[in-house]
Amino acid sequence: MSEGLSIDVVAARIDGGAIVAGSYAGGWVIGEITASGQLNPRFARGGWSVLPFEGTVTNVLQETSGRIILGGNEHASGCCTVNWAAALSADGQLDPMFGEHGRVKLPTGESSGINRLALEPNGDILAQSGYGNMGCWGTALAMLTPSGAPEPLFAERLRRFWDGYHFGAFVGDTYLDGEGFTLVGAGQKPCFESPRDPKPPTTGVIAHFQTNGNPAGPTAQFPSPMYGTVKAFRDGGDTLIVAFPYSDETGQVTVTARHADGSLDPRFGILGRAQIHIPLRSGELSLEALEFIKAAPGELTLVVTPSEDAEVQLIRLRL
Repeated sequence: MSEGLSIDVVAARIDGGAIVAGSYAGGWVIGEITASGQLNPRFARGGWSVLPFEGTVTNVLQETSGRIILGGNEHASGCCTVNWAAALSADGQLDPMFGEHGRVKLPTGESSGINRLALEPNGDILAQSGYGNMGCWGTALAMLTPSGAPEPLFAERLRRFWDGYHFGAFVGDTYLDGEGFTLVGAGQKPCFESPRDPKPPTTGVIAHFQTNGNPAGPTAQFPSPMYGTVKAFRDGGDTLIVAFPYSDETGQVTVTARHADGSLDPRFGILGRAQIHIPLRSGELSLEALEFIKAAPGELTLVVTPSEDAEVQLIRLRL
């Protein structure tokens, strides 16, 4: 597909329709679909914008102004991956005032990719990257100002947070939390190369931060298994953690509700936990295969795509 069109992400358009993005001829591409399902002829050239960046787009968000922020990589995987964010005007033109010549480099690790872009109320852009290989996983965060400049001292403040744990492996997710964000996940000091190895102690973490990277209150810690995939969001006063075990073929997804102090909410599921079995025709769930949509209060829809199965599954869960 290096010479063809590949769509890797679909996002809602603020005035209806969708934004689609991925790669074309080995470079970044983005298009707009109207609410009636047609290419938007007023967007770039006939509905498509082909950008002068090698690689593919993996994440998209649109600001209320109409400006579009893209996250993607320069290479597909491995040691040479480089992650970037770029900005386009509402009509699909590269914004040369964002970063340097329209894009800015984001934290990068081996086999890394942009897992999430989120827009803070003050206009800052939170970027979350996942990276790692052979069980040495990690989560890297960056905060950009609206112009694409790194938020001053953000990286240093996050480094001090990570230094306090000395994790060799960490799998997590973030969600916006007022003027700031919350990081949720699990980590352990040694890497975890195989589920059959003796399992080292693992620490679950719920940490709150201001947009500048300073901690916003105490960090909750709790016993936790090591995850392969984590998705998290706030529902009322609890944090819901949707997790799939590392390298597991059972198809058991666990949804956990935890209070701000990290303790389980016994009103949820059975003593704070609910398990969902996802039948797999072949293979196992990949790290990118699990997503959720919180479409209505008290309801959650899991979107599951097994790594070797083209069938997309939608599972509705009443919270």
